[in-house]
Amino acid sequence: MPLEIDTFIRRWETASGSELANYQIFVGDLCALLGVEKPEPSRDQAAENAYVFERGITFTHGDGSTSAGRIDCYRRGAFVLEAKKVRQSPGRDFDDAMLRARTQAE
Repeated sequence: MPLEIDTFIRRWETASGSELANYQIFVGDLCALLGVEKPEPSRDQAAENAYVFERGITFTHGDGSTSAGRIDCYRRGAFVLEAKKVRQSPGRDFDDAMLRARTQAE
């Protein structure tokens, strides 16, 4: 049953825990609000992880080196989501956090 918008806002407007503690619950609630399916349980084989939290990836850096990483939420062919905890109104800190999330996602 989808959440009501007001219920969703009340639940999350005062959240102050860490990104790690909250983002999967937030995404689950957002999916319920939108009436769409939630991410699936992760599998050992990355190719099987079409819509999951914490999808493993390999970052390729400008110098040709690589490193292991994770995407907070991934849906093949649709989106990547990088969660950031930002408690401030839009401004420089907010903009910086969003730019970090974009860079990480790219």
